[in-house]
Amino acid sequence: MTSAPASVPSVFSLPNELLIAIAAAGQEGRVPNFQAAFKSERTLSQVSQHFRNVIVGAPALWSLVEADLDVEGSMEIANIYLERSRKCCIWVSLKHFFADVDLNLIAVRLGQITVHIHRIWRLKIVLGSHSWNLVTPAFLGFSPRSPPPHWSTPLTHLEFRRSSYSDDLDVDDLFVALTVQCTSLVYLYLDLAHMPLHQHRLRIPSLKSLHLSVSKDEDTRHLLDVMDLFDTPAVTNLTLSDTHGDQIFELFNATSLPHASFLAVTTLTFVTNSCTCEKGTLDPFTQTIPSLPLRLFPALSSLSLINQCFTSLLVDAISGATSQPSRLLRTVTLCPDRDLEDVHLALRHAKQRGQIFPRLRLSSKLASRVQDWEATDATVEMFDPTELLDFLK
Repeated sequence: MTSAPASVPSVFSLPNELLIAIAAAGQEGRVPNFQAAFKSERTLSQVSQHFRNVIVGAPALWSLVEADLDVEGSMEIANIYLERSRKCCIWVSLKHFFADVDLNLIAVRLGQITVHIHRIWRLKIVLGSHSWNLVTPAFLGFSPRSPPPHWSTPLTHLEFRRSSYSDDLDVDDLFVALTVQCTSLVYLYLDLAHMPLHQHRLRIPSLKSLHLSVSKDEDTRHLLDVMDLFDTPAVTNLTLSDTHGDQIFELFNATSLPHASFLAVTTLTFVTNSCTCEKGTLDPFTQTIPSLPLRLFPALSSLSLINQCFTSLLVDAISGATSQPSRLLRTVTLCPDRDLEDVHLALRHAKQRGQIFPRLRLSSKLASRVQDWEATDATVEMFDPTELLDFLK
């Protein structure tokens, strides 16, 4: 299978003098005994035409297809890319936000993309809650069935995202059912309001990176139930967004899952853009973690809590007097959006107990509070979560 095109030197990185010399040499080569003064305008025009011919004739340069389904001109450009990419495997990114656009027209435009799905290696779809029913007609020829269809074979990267949330459970069922068929995935991003817990299990042995958005309105065991849907033994990078602190405590206290396992996970990230939880709302009985925490992740070496509620309580529990953090856990990243002093105190208590994480990556405001740690065995670095938070938008 053809993967993403290899990177090549940018023409903009070449000196202007070199470009002019190349163009002049090409012009002289076409005209015998050419001795006339160099005419830059004519030569650059010829070079531009030559560049255009080269670019149009190189399918790999047209393999990134982006389309705003609300805009007719955007789809016209996308169709040019689809035509010029020929048989190349392509990366497709689609979005549709506005409810006042004719949904029948949007469905037609989406259908123009899905006829090429047999050569899509990376697919990202971002739709508003009003338009997720468009998926049904667009993917009518790719309805859930077993064994997995031929069209899913090239697809290694898949993202289903919402621009807003709704309670349309049928849509969640459909996207999970479609994901089940994509058995060659190495990267999966599922942004669903409610995971269908009793209909499908996602068996994807090749999956390396998994990003799940978990509904904020669910009970404390919901996160465990969602993770138990995934038969993905090769996952090394796991990101969970929109989680609650009490759900994380349940996860860290669990010793096993009925069906799933995450034995290969080395990097675990909890991240949310915003949370209105208050520190006092967490059940105090969940604030302790057993002497062997993180049993579900025996290979874990990096843990991140980005804008996560109850960060201070989680740090206290992981490094508590009864806890023995995994010897493999080398890096802890903490970027709380509030309660900075509480998190700082939790880190200081951990230090006093001798529970020092070898590498701490902290937000700039939090890092400024632990400058006196430089003489300890812990390495303190500043970490900016902006790029990660922007990725979630």
